Amino acid sequence: MKLIKGILFATVCVSAACTSDIDIKGDITAKAKTEISFAAVNYTVKNKTVTLSGTCPSEISKQKVLQAVKGIAVVNSVIDRIKIAPVLITYDMPMKQQVDSVLGQHPQVLGTVKNHEVTLYGYATRKEVEKIMPAVAKLHPEAVHNLITLQ
Repeated sequence: MKLIKGILFATVCVSAACTSDIDIKGDITAKAKTEISFAAVNYTVKNKTVTLSGTCPSEISKQKVLQAVKGIAVVNSVIDRIKIAPVLITYDMPMKQQVDSVLGQHPQVLGTVKNHEVTLYGYATRKEVEKIMPAVAKLHPEAVHNLITLQ
């Protein structure tokens, strides 16, 4: 009986642990590190709705991104703003992945990297911004442009 209670508790905890916007964004961030189709895609999460923007080089690539996100069971909906256009993978790619990792705990914030400069967009509390800025600075970008709107 104790084993069954333990299994039930673990199942509930695992299910509950994967329901927040932070967890959804973290899951997408993990997928983005291994799927090249995410190379020029940005994403935010609010109330279990994922908004995707940026570019994919082909419709096939775009569908891979959409399937990966829609495959997260707790995602309620996906807003697709991805455009099909050439994607140039540059020396900024590793920093983009690092920025995405930093922002994994901040579901409504996204970052872009161009010429080793980071631009932050989205919505966050002052307390979140106070955590985000030093974490991004530790990545040693040329500059950080904070365009985050305070909530």
